[in-house]
Amino acid sequence: MKIILLTVGRLGRAPEALLAKDYVERATASGRSLGLGPVEILEVEARKPGKAAEAEVLLPHLKDAHVIACDEHGAVRPSRDFAVQIGRLRDDGVRRLVFLIGGADGLDPSILAAADGKLAFGPQTWPHALARAMLAEQVYRAVTILAVSLRSAGRIGVSIRMRRRLATLAVITLCAVAARSAAQEPADAPSPRLMEVYAVQPGAAGASGSAEARRQIETLREELRRLASRQAQSSRDVANARARLQMLNVRETSLTAELGRDRNRLARLLGALQLFRREPPPALLVRPEDARDAVRAAILIRAMTPALERRARAYGAEAREIAGLRRQAAAANETLFTSESLAADRRGDVEKLLTRQAEIERQFSDEAISAGRAAGSPGQLADSFPRLTGPDSGPGPLLRPVGATQLRGFGGAAEGVSFRLKAGAAVASPAQGVVEFAGPVTGWGVILIVRTSGAYHLVLAGLGEVTVAPGQTIGAGAPIGRMARGGGTGNGESELYLELRRSGTPVDPAPWLRTNGAGVASATPG
Repeated sequence: MKIILLTVGRLGRAPEALLAKDYVERATASGRSLGLGPVEILEVEARKPGKAAEAEVLLPHLKDAHVIACDEHGAVRPSRDFAVQIGRLRDDGVRRLVFLIGGADGLDPSILAAADGKLAFGPQTWPHALARAMLAEQVYRAVTILAVSLRSAGRIGVSIRMRRRLATLAVITLCAVAARSAAQEPADAPSPRLMEVYAVQPGAAGASGSAEARRQIETLREELRRLASRQAQSSRDVANARARLQMLNVRETSLTAELGRDRNRLARLLGALQLFRREPPPALLVRPEDARDAVRAAILIRAMTPALERRARAYGAEAREIAGLRRQAAAANETLFTSESLAADRRGDVEKLLTRQAEIERQFSDEAISAGRAAGSPGQLADSFPRLTGPDSGPGPLLRPVGATQLRGFGGAAEGVSFRLKAGAAVASPAQGVVEFAGPVTGWGVILIVRTSGAYHLVLAGLGEVTVAPGQTIGAGAPIGRMARGGGTGNGESELYLELRRSGTPVDPAPWLRTNGAGVASATPG
């Protein structure tokens, strides 16, 4: 849909004309993929003064067009509603959209009667040169809003032609993916060994004994390590995408507020430029009978004009930066959506694996528990997680479980430390960090893996339930779940296993474990 800004009068190289031209060019470039454009400014002049003469030169350009006249009695539309209106006209098959800006006296009644709609920029009266720049900016803003809406949720409808293009592109893409998948296994596809485990029906003949339990548990543990690593990476991708989107939004808000504060100065500036471009200077600045004052005024105006033009260019640069930030925010929003979808898919893969693990535990019972213990420490799941690099300042202070008695220390075959707690007791996080895995692991109950500072991971095992989820940021001392009920050390008590790993290597957590004198967990190093 072609968009024309039809105006009475020529501005030449005036700053308002340059500003309007810049917005028109950007609207044309951004709207090309949306079925909008080109956007053009068409200037006409009447040979005689008066609105009737202007109407004669305007009417030939209104044929076969949807006409919106800029008039002080028109509708005041928010920018988003204005964008919606343009999108609807495009979707309805309108080929030419014409916006009218009249001369100094406005538009002739015959033109207003022939228009399909009226538009106003508020109750104020604006210079026509400034109104042209404002209209061009609003058209560009509408194109940007339509582009963002199309990327994020499609809330504003696209044209039939565009839908056909998108549908054709989708079919081609699906065909390419299908062809490639026939020759290449997807990155997240289960391993052949795991597929064999999935194929074994619970209780099937031959699927019994410690050897079979060990084989299936080891296969599940290996696959769980791979999927948990991918899930951790997805959580980090989502966090990074959210942080970037937030940074862009903060920057855009700051610039928009700054530009809003300068709006009145901008109006006065453009009005002054419109006044100063006239030759000779207007009589209100000089007295024609005083030649010296006239020369001084001309010198003053000539000295002021470059500074005023620099300010106008600075305002234009701010507006362009805001538009660029909005485009980046739209791309970041799309990246966030993709990352969240991928993270959800990988959580589904992990949940499917944990369901199969529960079936094996029910089938093999104690043999599965023994096989799970023999498969190694739960902290090994974190060995394949993405790691951060940087100076090694340690994991920071770790809170000792409240009311816990230490059973075993670090060293020998033990890669962590064990504590005795009451069955069902509430458990708090020993350190601040980000949850990278939470779920049951055969032989260890429900485990929680938290990424702390640097390359350190904190692993808690023996829980009965957790109340946090992967990707969630938790603080030191925040509740994370409860101990298992039954089992453990007996006498209504359970065993909490704590393991600290650095870049895949178990580390003794004792130097960082802290408590205060009353036995309440404390984060203060002692």
